[in-house]
Amino acid sequence: MLTPPPPGASLTCDLFLCTYLVSCLGPPFISRSSNVRRRNQSAHAFVPVDLFTPDVHAVWTSPSSGMAYPQKWELGIESRGMFEIQSVVGDQEFAGQGWDAKRFTAAKESGHLLFSQTHLTTIHTAGIPYQLRYCPALANKPTGAPNSDKSTTKPNFDPFQDPSPELLIAQIPRENPTHVLVLNKFPVIPDHFILATKEWQLQTDVLEKEDLDATYSCIKAWGEENKTNGTGPKRLFAFFNSGNESGASQPHRHLQFLPIEAMYQGDLGRWQPLIDAVSSQPTSSGSRYLRWAQVPFAHFALPLPPNPSADTLHSIYISLYRAAFAAAQENPGSPPLTTSGPAAISYNLAMTDSVMMICPRRSESARIPIDSAASTGISEAGVVALNGTILAGTLMVKAEAEWDELRHHPESLKEVLAAIGYPHPDLFELSLL
Repeated sequence: MLTPPPPGASLTCDLFLCTYLVSCLGPPFISRSSNVRRRNQSAHAFVPVDLFTPDVHAVWTSPSSGMAYPQKWELGIESRGMFEIQSVVGDQEFAGQGWDAKRFTAAKESGHLLFSQTHLTTIHTAGIPYQLRYCPALANKPTGAPNSDKSTTKPNFDPFQDPSPELLIAQIPRENPTHVLVLNKFPVIPDHFILATKEWQLQTDVLEKEDLDATYSCIKAWGEENKTNGTGPKRLFAFFNSGNESGASQPHRHLQFLPIEAMYQGDLGRWQPLIDAVSSQPTSSGSRYLRWAQVPFAHFALPLPPNPSADTLHSIYISLYRAAFAAAQENPGSPPLTTSGPAAISYNLAMTDSVMMICPRRSESARIPIDSAASTGISEAGVVALNGTILAGTLMVKAEAEWDELRHHPESLKEVLAAIGYPHPDLFELSLL
């Protein structure tokens, strides 16, 4: 049992409050109990709490979100008197689903992000379920897609340089931030957000350890936040588009996140993320890579260990990148692969809390047969462009004729998927990777 200090004395300790809500400044602060441990000692005291009141005059205001967090509280421990608590750090903010959801709703209601409704169905091709979304607004969305002339040039307008406060979620890490979290300005799935480098970095360069570490930290924090809130397990799908054929829309380096549960949209039972299906496949003979032979394009996946370090994440990524590079080599005598600077291929990368996956890209899009008369006024009708969400087993079209063609003739999707990627390497080639 901890011995309380004499009246007026100070005590340095760790305090864990078991609460319904301890959040930003504002009621209610409802607390049931506390666990007090004196600093550098193992003794604990688990005691009931009957008062927990913040000092509204002692606050820290987040430069990222503008939210105010209390720095002092009065804590009443039942039958033991009053404590005055003071935080030893100002920054108490972290990115989690509850806060991000509020930010998303506020940005949507204020018009700072433009949410587009979509029609959703699941189609099957080659025995694999794919989500198909039809978004009429996509025909009018500015693409900003990089081409060979501008993909390595900083644009006049960079949405990730000094992002709008209404879209900014946080800067991470807290000390000397290297990345920013921002909401996607044109989402079709709720809570779609983006991790971008704080300083200008090229989307077409090989990812660095810090990029992958920040990505996994977001994935982990999302899951832990939902466990804390008691809302059940929830997961993020992270993806990265690199290169002119990958579906990348901005040249400033960024990775994107989609809540997997939000992707279902009532489609439970018929669809699962492709990355999950691939991760459940056995390894091929002589190879450590996971793949699903039915998928019409070459892809490679590796499991992630629990709580991987930045070095481990980067090592897994480079291994996958080497495999993708090898699969994309159609001519012998290619230059040697470098693992820093400009990437040698276009590719999509995906990550969840348990697996990382990659696919090399040969083309950004493929054409499907449609009735051109039914798509008058729509630019490039019949051209289906795909990005890294194909590794989640989902894609989106802009024209009703495209929607109808893929729903009525799912084999057209198989042809699209084969056209945008490379063939699977044979088992002997795979064993050499």
